Amino acid sequence: VPAMVLDAAGIALSANVACCELLQRESQAILGEPFLTWIGRPSERESFGREFVALRRRNSGHAFAREVAVTAALGPPVRCNVRVGKLQSGSCLLTCQPVAENASLDGDFGRAVTRALD
Repeated sequence: VPAMVLDAAGIALSANVACCELLQRESQAILGEPFLTWIGRPSERESFGREFVALRRRNSGHAFAREVAVTAALGPPVRCNVRVGKLQSGSCLLTCQPVAENASLDGDFGRAVTRALD
């Protein structure tokens, strides 16, 4: 599962090999960059950022999940279910699971409703 650890500002502190493969970048190019850099749509960046800021004020163990389009170095954006959980250290663990094409088509209505509410 592609995963990375983010600091309280959303900056990548570490990333596993699967995350590097998903983003099609070397780990040195990922570290020190904000995760928002790889979210393609401005509306998704805004909603992710809002939830991330709210998570910083919560206790460890709290999490949120959101489906976003992650932009890789090459090719089209990849729809992913992103889950961010707050760790005891204050940093956050982010996992990014690519969505199957069929599941993405089934969730179009749900995403439209979520975007309208955002």
